[in-house]
Amino acid sequence: MKHVSSLYFFELLRSATISGTYADPLYGGNANMEAWKMKNFPGSQMSYLKEIESEEFIEMEPNSLRDHLS
Repeated sequence: MKHVSSLYFFELLRSATISGTYADPLYGGNANMEAWKMKNFPGSQMSYLKEIESEEFIEMEPNSLRDHLS
């Protein structure tokens, strides 16, 4: 039987939890993009051409990859 250190286990658990929390909802985590909304992360946008030159912070509703399929 192989053993792993508790440090390795908890680092792996933390990494997987963060990945699932902030992943695109298409992959099954981050339900309703709530984690992205908390961070004001816009998710997947087709383009930022209109916003790129703005000096102000622009709030955008987040988009999932699934939003681009329809």
